Amino acid sequence: MFFLVLMGTIHLVRSLILPPGLDRLVLYWFAFIPEIASYGLFGLLHQLWAAVTYSLLHGSWPHFFMNGVWLAIFGSPLALRMGTWPFVLFWIATAFSAAAFHFAIDPFSPSILVGASGAISGMMGAATRLGFRVDRHRAQRAFAGRPMTLDEVMRSRAVVAFIVIWLVLNLITGLFLPMGGTAIAWQAHIGGFVAGFFLLPLFPAPGGRHF
Repeated sequence: MFFLVLMGTIHLVRSLILPPGLDRLVLYWFAFIPEIASYGLFGLLHQLWAAVTYSLLHGSWPHFFMNGVWLAIFGSPLALRMGTWPFVLFWIATAFSAAAFHFAIDPFSPSILVGASGAISGMMGAATRLGFRVDRHRAQRAFAGRPMTLDEVMRSRAVVAFIVIWLVLNLITGLFLPMGGTAIAWQAHIGGFVAGFFLLPLFPAPGGRHF
C-alpha cells in the first residue's frame, strides 16, 4: 500500500501539477537513461540513484494501474513474508538489478526507463523460487515455505513452465508488441526476475519462520 500510494501521488503530481519543462527535469534526474550512464564517471554517478528512483515513476495512468495490479498480486504476500524493511531493501535491490541488466544489454540507448515492473518482476522471481506456496491459514496470505534449491526448481514442472512462458511472453511483447507506441523494457523485466529469484534466500522470513 505504501508503494502504491507513493507511486500514485508522484504520478498525480507529474500529470496534473508540474509544467512540462519541470517534468522533463524530473525525468532527467530520476528516470534511468542508459545513454547518460555511458557519459563517463559523472554520467554513471548521475544514474546510480536513478537506477532505483525510476521504479517510482510511470509513463501513464494505465502503466501505473497495470503495475499496481501485479504489485498487489505478488508484492503483498512477499511483503507479509519478509516484513517491511526487508521488502523495501528487496525492492531497491531488484529495481537496481533490472536497470543494470537493461544498461548491460543496450548501454547507449537514449530510451527513458520508468516503472515498477523491474522490481515487480523480481517479486515474481521470488515467488517462483518459493514454488508459489502460500500460507492459507492466515487472514492475509503470505508466501510460505523455504526457497527451493535449483535442483528442486528444475524438477518442478509447474515452476519450469511458468519461467518459460513468462520469458517467452516478455520477449514477444518487448520485441514485437509495443504498447501505445511505448516499448516494453523486457531487459529490465528479465534482470529483475533473475535478481529476485537468486536474492530471495538472502531475505528470510522474520525469526527464520517459513510459516
